[in-house]
Amino acid sequence: MSTRRRLVGVSIAVAMLALLIGCTVPQHGRTGYTRDAHGTLTVVIQMCGGHQVDGIEVFVDDRDAISHELKHAVRDFDMEALPGLELKIKPDLTYYTYAGSSTGDATAPGPDLSRDVLNSLVAGQVLAPSEDDVNKTEMMTVDAFRAQVKRQCSWLG
Repeated sequence: MSTRRRLVGVSIAVAMLALLIGCTVPQHGRTGYTRDAHGTLTVVIQMCGGHQVDGIEVFVDDRDAISHELKHAVRDFDMEALPGLELKIKPDLTYYTYAGSSTGDATAPGPDLSRDVLNSLVAGQVLAPSEDDVNKTEMMTVDAFRAQVKRQCSWLG
């Protein structure tokens, strides 16, 4: 594992730990998941205000974390295929997901993932945190996801 990838994973894990113990972690966007035309699991990221993320973290706990370094930093909107990621998702576990920056100064919360949820994903539909409650998820089109996050940008940062 590259040093940069470890740094991204550690930064996101530290941000998540701070969130879990009650500290405020800056949220500057949202992360969702869909499938591309070939059926490959794909991450969808929409950021606000010029903030950027450069990796995603999918985890149950520290022992069961999957880090993925994005091909390039996302400052606005991007989609990136994640071939092989879903093979690492173990049955009967729910994984929490976030995109984050290697510097730890921006995060983009994502929906919870499980094998059942992954099996329900189809091209053109994004599984993302609900606009009303980031702890709940909903399916929407890519355009609806982008519009939802842009509405939230006024209070996300």
